[in-house]
Amino acid sequence: MWQRIQTVYLSLGILLNALIVYLSWSSWVADAIVGSVARELFAIYGEIDQEGQSIIFPSQYILVISLLSILLSVVIVLMYKRRSLQIKMAQLNLILQAGMVVGIFLSLDQSANSGIMLGEEFTLTYSMGTYLSLIPMIFIFLAIKAIKKDEALVRAADRIR
Repeated sequence: MWQRIQTVYLSLGILLNALIVYLSWSSWVADAIVGSVARELFAIYGEIDQEGQSIIFPSQYILVISLLSILLSVVIVLMYKRRSLQIKMAQLNLILQAGMVVGIFLSLDQSANSGIMLGEEFTLTYSMGTYLSLIPMIFIFLAIKAIKKDEALVRAADRIR
């Protein structure tokens, strides 16, 4: 179970998903009409004001998807004897991860549009958390390939017997 490469890939995906929860995705600097500058951060909970006290634009559904992906990865690792179900669950996890990435970019776009509607001009910059959300998808894909390879190896050994 622990010595399989797909376990390593899924563990790295779990760690990166957990790291995404703590990193911010983007920030934008708004130049208000009066000339003051306000910096807004966008994290897993939503858009946070510059003091870090209140959430301006909530996005808790991305947090739920991230936690579901982490939980599903743990379940996949523990289901090492049922490879066909493990493959299907890993594919579901890949879809969840893709949904999370799409949700991140849609939330950033909606947040940016709400800032434009308020009449503010701003510069949106993507931070490390945005790009880091793409990497667990790669690890989940590699885990699926490794599980399929294991399944093919077991089927080949069954044919020999």
